Amino acid sequence: MKFFLHLTALLFLSFYARAQEMSPFTLGFEQTIPSKILGQKRTLLIHIPASNGGNRI
Repeated sequence: MKFFLHLTALLFLSFYARAQEMSPFTLGFEQTIPSKILGQKRTLLIHIPASNGGNRI
């Protein structure tokens, strides 16, 4: 009986784990700027909190 309960619980948990969306997790935006000193482009990851006018995606 315990085996059946454990198997049922495992089955329900596997459906729960697969129900999550596989969308990218985004906190901000990416900006690329040229560096005159290094002579190459540099990538910045920028996050502005929503309380400060953020959510620019």
